[in-house]
Parts: sequence; structure tokens; C-alpha cells
Amino acid sequence: MKLAIAVVYLFDAENERLLDLHLSQIFRYTTVPFTVYAAGLRLPPEYREKLKSHPAVTLCNIPEITDLPGVEHAYYLDNLIRIASDEGATHIVTLHLDSFPVSTGWEKELASNLSESTPIATIDGPYTACLFFSADFYREHRPALRISREDRWTPEIQRFAQRTGRNPHSGSNYVFVAEKLGLNVHYLRANANRVFGEVIFHFGGGRKAHAATSGELERRLVRAFRRFRRFVPGFVAQTVGRVGLKEWVKSNEMSVLLDDFDAYLKDILDPEPFAGELRQNGNDSITSDDSVSRRSAAAT
Repeated sequence: MKLAIAVVYLFDAENERLLDLHLSQIFRYTTVPFTVYAAGLRLPPEYREKLKSHPAVTLCNIPEITDLPGVEHAYYLDNLIRIASDEGATHIVTLHLDSFPVSTGWEKELASNLSESTPIATIDGPYTACLFFSADFYREHRPALRISREDRWTPEIQRFAQRTGRNPHSGSNYVFVAEKLGLNVHYLRANANRVFGEVIFHFGGGRKAHAATSGELERRLVRAFRRFRRFVPGFVAQTVGRVGLKEWVKSNEMSVLLDDFDAYLKDILDPEPFAGELRQNGNDSITSDDSVSRRSAAAT
């Protein structure tokens, strides 16, 4: 296997430690020859030099675009994928700054799910946080990551969006092309703690706040308590309102993660003690899903 890892790096000094963690996890857990194909989007010179200092990182020169709001990230990833394919990669994976492996041989685990009939493995959500596929599939079909603006409102794409339960976004077109060809997509499901398929961690937008329904907010607070039970006194659960806790989590979780990621990961991967406490209180909202394969029906 010759692995290509495509990542668009757009960050500032506040996220430099996240870059260090992201790269260290890739170097720590990848077991096959690999190259990180990087786009340093408007990075200050010192961060470009930092990326270039890593022997397995290739900082690619891609013409900048400024007139395509909302598609910039996919544009750079498309170009990185093309370069990786041209340089002979056998497998290609896209990652984000806040997504990275947490298990030795993660790339072999993902590749083991691929076959002629299943050319793609992806996390079940924001696909490009981990979109793993065979380079042969790319070379044969040359899909773009995004469905074009012209096609987005066609009946075929609307049926696709209804079937998948989400609006088309970056990475959707790979799944759409696979469906049209009658091919399978292997989906990596998170076990309620941001680790997908037991091999890929995705923080989920870094410091950005996400809108949530009240039910989803409750589930997130349960997960947050599980992660931070070592840092938060028990009475906080009864004295802090949902919104207050959400804001506390948003402002503190990233710093906790960066201070000691190994401890953070061990905490979120060992939910049983806290899960037991929740069940004693009649809360059964903690669930766990394994990685699953799902056959995609061809678009009709």
C-alpha cells in the first residue's frame, strides 16, 4: 500500500497545538509508507515552514480561489487528491485538522473494508473528516467532492439527499457516484464519543459551536459529563443549566484534549463507570454502534 493523506490546513496560533497533535497521531499510528499532501491555505510563513519540516509532508502549491464561497475547502482537497493520484498512490484518505488516527494500523483496518464492490469507507457524517478510498476508483471515475451547483436541485440529487438524510456537502458526490454504479460504501459509525470505527477520532469542528435540538443537546451534555467526570464535581450536574454547561464544555474541552490526549482518549473510550451511574438514575441515553457496512441502492 502507498497511502496518500490529503489535508487542507487553515489555522492560526490558537490551533498550533492541534496541528502538532494531528501530525503526531498520524506518524505514531500509520504503519505503511505514506505522504501527507497538504494545502497551507493562507498560512503565515512560520506555519508553512513547520509543515515543510516534516519529511513525510508535501506542501502543494495550488492556485488560490476567492470567488467561490463555501466550496474553497473542497476545491483544495480535490486538487490534493489529483496530485496524490498522479504520483502513484494506491489508497487516498482525506482528513481534517481535528481528525486523526487513534489505533495502530488504522489505514490497514480501513483498507480491509474495501473491495471491487466497496471502493469507499467513510465516517457517517462529515465525509471529508475521513474519506478513505481506492485510488483506482478515483482514476476510473474522477469524482469531485462536491455535487455541482447545477446538479444540486435535480430530482436525482434530491432523492439522494432524502435517502441519506442530509443535504449534499463536501464528500457527498463520492457516495452519490458509488450509488449510481451500484457499489457499496462502508460507513464508520462513532460509538458516541467521536471515535469512528474504533480507529479515527474527529473532534467535530474544533472550537466552533454547533446548533442542536434539545434532544441532541441533552445527548451531548451526557457525553460531555462522561468526558469530564474527573474534572467536574458531581453537584455541577444539578446546579448548572444546560446552556451554561454547554458553554463551559465548548470553552474547555479542546484545552483538556490538547493537554493530555492519551488521557482524554482513555477517558472517552472507557464510559462504563459513568454509564452505570447514569443508568442508576434512569438515564439510558448512552448508546454504542459498531462499524457497519451498508449497501447503497443504486439511484433510480
